[in-house]
Amino acid sequence: MYFSLFESSRFHATPGKMAMKIMAVDSYYQPLRFGRAAGRYWGKMLSNIFGIGFMIAGWTPRKQGLHDMIASTLVMNKREWLRQRQFQEVDEEQMK
Repeated sequence: MYFSLFESSRFHATPGKMAMKIMAVDSYYQPLRFGRAAGRYWGKMLSNIFGIGFMIAGWTPRKQGLHDMIASTLVMNKREWLRQRQFQEVDEEQMK
């Protein structure tokens, strides 16, 4: 519950992630809902079992671990997230 509640809160991060100025979001850069945050947590169990689940983040283009791929999530810098959100807002305005 700890990880799922914090990552689906308005902070989008656990206290440790907040200290590092990173946050968990979905693959469309939207805040996580509780269900996806819980899926990410349970996916971490698979990453731990296989061991390589965390290491593969070093070789994937979006730096996702196995648990992030399972839940379609990303962990990113908060400043980068704000920049991505601005691009999305501009795109949405242009489509109107």
